[in-house]
Amino acid sequence: MTGKKLGIDVQWTNTKWSEYYYLGNNIYDAAVLWRPNSYVSGSYMCLSFQFRKHLSLGRGGAILLDNKEDRDALIKLGYDGRHRNCSWMEQDINSIGYHYYMTPETAQLGLDKLPNAISTPAKVWTWEDYPNVYRRLKNSV
Repeated sequence: MTGKKLGIDVQWTNTKWSEYYYLGNNIYDAAVLWRPNSYVSGSYMCLSFQFRKHLSLGRGGAILLDNKEDRDALIKLGYDGRHRNCSWMEQDINSIGYHYYMTPETAQLGLDKLPNAISTPAKVWTWEDYPNVYRRLKNSV
């Protein structure tokens, strides 16, 4: 769905992966990754805090990156195309936006759960944890 929203032509492949996988254009799906010092420099690593993930918040996620300009653009994108430090009345919205805002309550829940998540060994997810997806891919590729 994200690829479709971004106008990316998605090509399914039967790729064996562990912890994260490369989507192209320096984008990694790292939704199940939980390991210290695992950020790939110069990339966009998409994390998930969905209920089955190691830091389980029920919903939400984050994008790790090391470029301030891109960070600012993504923040604006997640705030309905608005600048977050400007009131609605002062906004001159000039770009597309989505409602991907993490509420302060969910962020606080993440901060509260973080020490336990850090001290607990994480499951290492691989392509083998999704047998139905790969069975379908095998039959369609």
